[in-house]
Amino acid sequence: MLNFASYCWLSFLSLLSADWRPVSSLVPSSSAIQIKSNANLSCGSTDHPIISGYFSVPQSTAQLFFSLFPSEQPGLIITFEGGPGASGFDFPFIGAGPCQLGDNGKLERAEHPWTDEASLLVLDYPVGAGWSFANDLGDVPDSAMWAAEEFDDFLQ
Repeated sequence: MLNFASYCWLSFLSLLSADWRPVSSLVPSSSAIQIKSNANLSCGSTDHPIISGYFSVPQSTAQLFFSLFPSEQPGLIITFEGGPGASGFDFPFIGAGPCQLGDNGKLERAEHPWTDEASLLVLDYPVGAGWSFANDLGDVPDSAMWAAEEFDDFLQ
């Protein structure tokens, strides 16, 4: 039996393969990104930038929360690792990001962070998970296809 997460991925991949293009026609292009924080994480003797904010889903009250951990290397890894309704924001701090939470509760340099290879974008997705929200309950996706379309909007 297909679980919900697998169904979301299959729906999303189906959407991409059926309608892949450099600029989406699902929604008009918009500058819907709001940067709320542009700070540095300090782990050990090194500072690492982190950019966080919200993406306004077009024609909706929905807001997708994201954090970007830039890398000097080309490429981008996108993760929405949280559990049902939970934020995926812990993921960068268990080794994927440049800093990890040490046994003493302090940030320390991760031994093999993914950010050594590419930038890491953490997305609280779909709307309703983690710090992503909608002011109108009718703007929270109730199907995998709807959620996949919002992800496509974000990628544009």
